[in-house]
Amino acid sequence: MKRWLYVALLLLTATFARESLAGVCQGKFANPITDICWSCMFPITMGGTEMMSMGQEDSYNPSGMLCACSNPPIIGIKTGFWGPCVVST
Repeated sequence: MKRWLYVALLLLTATFARESLAGVCQGKFANPITDICWSCMFPITMGGTEMMSMGQEDSYNPSGMLCACSNPPIIGIKTGFWGPCVVST
């Protein structure tokens, strides 16, 4: 008897299932092979020292070795790079 009740509830749930009321995504996911300019990431700096430039112009990456946050107190190493940008088609 319980098995039939579960089957009936499952059928009712499937019958009244609707799409989510959340918004529908309007964008497109970037293709990492063709849509991203990977050479745009350079120069990469860590602790104010240039790690790799690949001939790209300076991007005003942070100078100095350390950085600090006050809330919560955290000490870190300054790192700089340009994030990959999506190439418009």
